[in-house]
Amino acid sequence: MKRIAPIAILLFLIILYAFRSPAGHSSQNNCMECHADLIQKEVVHPITEAGCEFCHEATGEKHPGKNPGFKISTGYPGMCTNCHDDQNTMESVHSPVEEGDCSICHDPHGSSYPSMILDLYSENACLDCHYIDTDHAESVHGPVMDGNCQECHDPHQSEHSKQLKKSCTDKCMDCHDEVIEADDRLIRDISQALIPGNQVHEPIQRESCVSCHTPHSGEFAYLLLENYPVKQYAEAKVENFKLCFNCHDEGMLTESKTVTETNFRHGNKNLHYLHIRGNRGRNCNLCHNAHGAPNDHMLEDAVMFGKWKMPMGLQLTESGGSCATGCHKRLEYSRKVE
Repeated sequence: MKRIAPIAILLFLIILYAFRSPAGHSSQNNCMECHADLIQKEVVHPITEAGCEFCHEATGEKHPGKNPGFKISTGYPGMCTNCHDDQNTMESVHSPVEEGDCSICHDPHGSSYPSMILDLYSENACLDCHYIDTDHAESVHGPVMDGNCQECHDPHQSEHSKQLKKSCTDKCMDCHDEVIEADDRLIRDISQALIPGNQVHEPIQRESCVSCHTPHSGEFAYLLLENYPVKQYAEAKVENFKLCFNCHDEGMLTESKTVTETNFRHGNKNLHYLHIRGNRGRNCNLCHNAHGAPNDHMLEDAVMFGKWKMPMGLQLTESGGSCATGCHKRLEYSRKVE
């Protein structure tokens, strides 16, 4: 029995030698003698505390030396999905995830930024690949300005297009379901225009908010895709109302008489033309809500005129209607041409 003990010790040493690293390093501490800088970061991958061998394995080559001496155990993305859920299973997948290389965005050891985003990127790593003009834009979406792309997008995958966390309109309503203070103005609660019973603007129903707005930044006010008056009055030029005329006929602004360009007419007298013409053409939102309203044609019961909530006195009929605003007494109109 006395001879067995030295043999057992010898076998143990042989096994230990077989599983040691090529340079004789057999522990996390030995790796850190040279590679401590990898985890001297603000955010450190928790697995590094368990040991380097969870992700790396020896190749048999001398280390340190010309050859690394180690390789990643299973490669990307398999190495990551040993612990993390597979992120390439949904309808819309981020291209780096699709390529299967998590290291395009993340450092596997540690980083100065949340979620171990690569230090060579900025805190908002999205903008290093996805260019969005925030310096010269007329308007910039709040989450973009704050560098918070993940407010709307999942950085890995989603069941919705563009990796949105929800459908476009639903995602917009996560924030625009209340009044928002933005710099020197208030952004109205858009959800109140979309309540059941209201007539909702067709582009919102057919597509989404991005039918009229850009979600990131743009050259027009309110993140609009085209020009639209900012104030209550504007010169009656087609280019000033370009956004509306992406869908509506320009003739409602340019033709004084028509039976085809608009239904807001008295006989063939174009009442849109009457209201908008001249250097102080009335903005569309003096009568209409561009998102939705309780009456046909998205007409409001009352609209803001300066600081006054002005009643419209609206009455619609099959062939026309009437209104009695603060601008004039009750006036009737009918589309019937005599």
